[in-house]
Amino acid sequence: MRIVSLVPSATEIVYALGLGDQLHGVTYQCNFPENALTKPRLVKPLVVTNGLTSLEIDQVVSARLSSGQPMYQIDQAGLIQANPDLILTQKMCDVCAVSFDQVQELEGIVNNNTEVLSLDVHSFDDMLSNIMEVGKVAGVENIANLLVGSMKKRLAVMKEAVSKFDYKPRVICIEWLDPLMVGGHWIPELVDLAGGIDCIGESARPSKTITWDEFQQSRPDFVLVMPCGFDAKQGKDHLACLMYKRGWDSLPGVDMDKVLILDGNSYFSRSGPRLLDGLEIIFNAIHPNL
Repeated sequence: MRIVSLVPSATEIVYALGLGDQLHGVTYQCNFPENALTKPRLVKPLVVTNGLTSLEIDQVVSARLSSGQPMYQIDQAGLIQANPDLILTQKMCDVCAVSFDQVQELEGIVNNNTEVLSLDVHSFDDMLSNIMEVGKVAGVENIANLLVGSMKKRLAVMKEAVSKFDYKPRVICIEWLDPLMVGGHWIPELVDLAGGIDCIGESARPSKTITWDEFQQSRPDFVLVMPCGFDAKQGKDHLACLMYKRGWDSLPGVDMDKVLILDGNSYFSRSGPRLLDGLEIIFNAIHPNL
């Protein structure tokens, strides 16, 4: 089977299922595992954000979306050359990956037998279901079963540990810094599975913008900074826009030095197998004495 992935999380699923040799096209964002960097880049960004502040990035992206312009360009000639039997995409977010409308416009240039599979995730179980679905379509259902089974065993260990806790710390997960946004979809669920309480985010609901007053009133024990698409270094570079706000130093999590800057791009933004690693990172972060 010839596979093209238009989403980094889908690329990670393909490799986790041992299908890397069948992958014939990825996006410029696909950097894990390392071998993904050797695949043809069929998607490139139309917006350059290097050197911009969080607010400037938000303004540029919002202006482009409101004008109806796409965020990404697909290499149609490269896609034709890839000649995929299966295209993996998503419908959830036009900011994070190629829009589904763009994918539908490709129907006239790919072969009639090409299957388009949209991997849309709102929960941890959705991610596991996507692994199973890709495995089934690609003819490696047994491998998918083994992978999901091993992940569920790791999850069971976590749940057993959490079941013994008498206290759950309050956690806020920052998905963007300016404007201030908290994570939704699977992020609050990860906090819950890790034995915490998400102060504001709602499971299986979109991420949302909050005010600085709402942030202060949430009184978190831990502040987890995981900006979408940023690694830990980028998150640290952009954190200054919060640190100088009124009342920052008086927050419980800040006062007790419990602000943690995490690699959002690797473990939280992408709804692939590494969400389980992200869950374990949250667990260790909010239960540092275990």
